[in-house]
Amino acid sequence: IAIVAADTEEHARAAAEAVKVDIEELPAYMNAMDAKAEDAIEIHPGTPNVFYETNCIKGPEFDWDSVPENQMVDAKITAIDEEKKKISLSIRALLAPAAEEVAEEAAPVEE
Repeated sequence: IAIVAADTEEHARAAAEAVKVDIEELPAYMNAMDAKAEDAIEIHPGTPNVFYETNCIKGPEFDWDSVPENQMVDAKITAIDEEKKKISLSIRALLAPAAEEVAEEAAPVEE
């Protein structure tokens, strides 16, 4: 919370005694239901605790033009589990490329 630097131990102790700490105790969310409650504070300021929620849309007949533009989102497929029929998506992965991808882009191409 604080660091004191001084030229003598006496000055350091005096400075440490002068340090005042004001701590705001925040609620502890021990499960997802508490974290997404209407009165819950944002865990990461500026990003809602429930960032994106959607129903599963299947089939070629779905009318994509019926989805409002503000509800469309780009996401990167980060994993596919065919056994569980599950796809993991990440919006954050599109914002900052993974270290491996950066390394791959920087690596020289062998001919």
